[in-house]
Amino acid sequence: MDTIESKGNTQYGQPTELGEGKRTEHRAWSLPRELPERERQVSLEVVGSGSMIEAAGGFVAIVLSIISMAGVAPAHMIAVAGIVVGLAMLVDSGSVAGRFWQLPVEMSTGRWAATQLATGITAGFLGGLAGVVLGIVALTNITVWALLSVSILVFGAVLLIASDMTLRMNYLEATGAEGQASPSPTGHHATLIAAGVQVVLGAVAVLFGVLALVGIAPVALTKIAMLIIGISMFVSGTAIARRMMCVLRRGQPSCQAE
Repeated sequence: MDTIESKGNTQYGQPTELGEGKRTEHRAWSLPRELPERERQVSLEVVGSGSMIEAAGGFVAIVLSIISMAGVAPAHMIAVAGIVVGLAMLVDSGSVAGRFWQLPVEMSTGRWAATQLATGITAGFLGGLAGVVLGIVALTNITVWALLSVSILVFGAVLLIASDMTLRMNYLEATGAEGQASPSPTGHHATLIAAGVQVVLGAVAVLFGVLALVGIAPVALTKIAMLIIGISMFVSGTAIARRMMCVLRRGQPSCQAE
């Protein structure tokens, strides 16, 4: 391979030593020179579908949070919103995990790119599972707002950790002649903005979760934080899903405009 000098065999989606006697951290991740077009399309479709579900979950959380703020069964609305957000996180992280070895990520960052994806997948799965459990327990009226504050804290942390995975979606693109992914401009800026929004809103959600846990306006802060989490998921999910669709349908005027 022109860009990576290696000793030993290079396998699809597997680490390759950069030289004899090199330590494990000096391994690189590489793709074959020609990744089957159908494999690329499947990866884009699966990740795009997971992101659409994430956006839908975020939208539902926004609606339920607004209903809660209006005074309609506030605790139950937020608990259900937490369950929905948790399920959406599980589905989204699962969609990426299902194509982890096939995702044509940008290779110049090597092993670090795979590490970012793995970290985001793990955070999304654990955070989503925790959110679902906490939401279900909260529906039983056992220390409702304390449990919901914890779920807010968990969701905020997931948004912060998974922002790297959102950013990495910019490099889901067809590989070039040298086996490296070449990012397309379609949806690129929207995904960058979505990752930035995710970091900011995730940090705000964590802060609100901590304040709610120590007893500072727990009800109001939990409602606002759930609304913020829903907005973040809707923005990031929509941006990633749109990017996947643009890459799959490259050449459309609406995609080329970006």
